[in-house]
Amino acid sequence: MRCPNCNAECSDQASECEFCGHQFGKAVEITPPLALVDEQVAPPPLPDFMPPPPLPSSFESDNPYAASDSSSYGRPQLPAYDVPNHLPLSITAAVLTLCCCCIPFGVVPLIFSTQVNSKLASGDYAGAQSASDNAKLWSWISIGIALLVFVLNLIMQFVAGMASLAN
Repeated sequence: MRCPNCNAECSDQASECEFCGHQFGKAVEITPPLALVDEQVAPPPLPDFMPPPPLPSSFESDNPYAASDSSSYGRPQLPAYDVPNHLPLSITAAVLTLCCCCIPFGVVPLIFSTQVNSKLASGDYAGAQSASDNAKLWSWISIGIALLVFVLNLIMQFVAGMASLAN
């Protein structure tokens, strides 16, 4: 049986509660807890502020510029897009065009490849994809022009060397 005073479990043969000393009578009236007796109990007070809802735990991105869970707390998260910036290819094109006196052609792919990450960070997916495509296109054009100039230079030096031997 339960003690009506402290709600402790006591043996059925006990005449008083072993914990609080309450005397049991012949007719033991068990009163329900206060919240069940009085239906108009005030709810606990709310805090002064309501914290934002928890973020989904499934947000993961390989993009180093994507917002992490801690920095975007409370803000909606955009899906992460994987758009390559072709920076290594652009640097290769810039170095080759620098060696072959075609510097303007090597600068163009570098500009486009550096625009990709900033456009992704601002949420401009179409612009980032366009800049990525332009960086790849201009990198291959620059490499092609640099190799063409290099081959033409070798041919001209070979012809000039043959002409000097003929004299």
